[in-house]
Amino acid sequence: MSDKEPGAELELALLSVRLWRELAAALPGRLEYEAKGGLVVASAGSGLQALRTLAAGQREYGVHAEEVTAQALTELEPALAPGLAGGIHYPQDAQVQPALAAAQLLRTAREGGAELLLGTEVTGVRLGPDGAVRGLDTDRAGELRCRAVVNAAGTWGGRLAGLAGWNCRCCPDAVSCW
Repeated sequence: MSDKEPGAELELALLSVRLWRELAAALPGRLEYEAKGGLVVASAGSGLQALRTLAAGQREYGVHAEEVTAQALTELEPALAPGLAGGIHYPQDAQVQPALAAAQLLRTAREGGAELLLGTEVTGVRLGPDGAVRGLDTDRAGELRCRAVVNAAGTWGGRLAGLAGWNCRCCPDAVSCW
């Protein structure tokens, strides 16, 4: 959260912190999740004022942002260079090792009955009368019925969302903003 401006990205970061914490608790020892906090430092007074302004806006969203004096910086990080103006400590910040997390999430899904179809392209999304996703059409496996779909298509996520009829506000084709 330490580098997120107030707004949608910060809201997503707050949600992500909560979800990763819950997931780490549900999968103990399977994720490399470290709730170690974060520290942002300023070398000069003007930089510290900018950090204060950012932190004040973040606090309005529920972020814990604590100012740290120049003298107290080394209590949090003993290896810091001397002469820094101060900083902001973000105790909510955490770190997840992404490759391990992805592998463990996939493993957990497979243990729960999910099937991995490599090299299979989604060509359509089937929706129920209520608009909820009820299945997918694919180029290799045909129709796949399901109760839920996780869009983890990365760069192609906008295209996949477009197949379900969702269009981004900033680009009607739901591709260019992804």
